Amino acid sequence: GPEHRPADRLCTTARSRIMDLSRYDKMVDGVCRNVEYAREQEGCTQKVKTTYDIAVLHMKFRYYMEHQYDPDQKCMVFHLDYSRRSDIDDSVGYWYVQPSGRASSRVYYSCECKLRGWVPGPVYNVLTKEALSKATTWVSKESIKEYRNMQQNDGLSRFMSDMRDSLDQLKLPRMREAPVFVSRFMDKRRDAAVRFVSNTKVGRRLSPVPGTAGCL
Repeated sequence: GPEHRPADRLCTTARSRIMDLSRYDKMVDGVCRNVEYAREQEGCTQKVKTTYDIAVLHMKFRYYMEHQYDPDQKCMVFHLDYSRRSDIDDSVGYWYVQPSGRASSRVYYSCECKLRGWVPGPVYNVLTKEALSKATTWVSKESIKEYRNMQQNDGLSRFMSDMRDSLDQLKLPRMREAPVFVSRFMDKRRDAAVRFVSNTKVGRRLSPVPGTAGCL
């Protein structure tokens, strides 16, 4: 079946890591806690609201985020929960996963964040420049780790051996064009941003095959 193709299995694994919000404190550097406080289902779309507690150098931030995941669109859109007061002014973005070949997948990420008031330069740099590499690193690392565990748990050693030479890397390239519904959503929020950082993630090539290293 299609879920047994390497590309589809990689997509499924990447999406499961992205939506494993309660474990962000274990997967994402700087996240101290991410606790769910609301969940609802509208058709195929899941809506999950969580409280993020993050630490950036000597400063701590708390903000409330709403995540909307549509498995049919292979996309998760997120924005602040505007019914609660967060320590940042606004944050909006998306994760988007799709197969890019027989044995490869593409994961796209974009985020725009509007800060509230003045923050020290080093803290601002961590929230902007360093956030770029951290986002690509954690989703790649955790997806590949989970993918390997799946092979072991499913007893697919033969499958792993057969695809060792043919399995391409999990790719995280620069996003060229967002899905239409994401673009419309982003445009509505973008007009409200006064100072923001746009973090469209640079591609990272990584291999789920043991013994091979990832590279930019």
